[in-house]
Amino acid sequence: MAAVSVAALDRVQQLLRSSFVRYLAQTSRLAAAEDQTLTTLHDIADDQQDMADRLAEQLRGLDGMPGAGAYPMAFTDSHDLALGYLLQRAVKRQREDAAALRAEAERPGLTRTAKMLLEEAHGMTLGHLQVLESEIQSSSAAAASRARQ
Repeated sequence: MAAVSVAALDRVQQLLRSSFVRYLAQTSRLAAAEDQTLTTLHDIADDQQDMADRLAEQLRGLDGMPGAGAYPMAFTDSHDLALGYLLQRAVKRQREDAAALRAEAERPGLTRTAKMLLEEAHGMTLGHLQVLESEIQSSSAAAASRARQ
């Protein structure tokens, strides 16, 4: 039971540490810009870091060693892209992450605590997905309003 939990907790904490939103918040030219959407990205990245830290703490409690996680090389092509496009890409990645987290939370043989944390991480990711989708709608509405003026 503990071995299954250790592996699942490690996969999820690495996924959260190396998410596309965290990449944008930390490495992109967008990271220094002032904008409500960027503030939202930073808030999501902070939530992901906090959850990854909690998962790593539980992992260590099961005598596991948290992996560092690394950003995929595919993220490096995002540096000069428009924020609207990056938001759409973030939503796509967030959907993929939510599916992966759901699979981890449903894995048989998890300890009760690991299952609860993984379900919480999945719920957090779904919430972030809704926020990102809302940001796209807000950005689109603002752009349409500016175009009418």
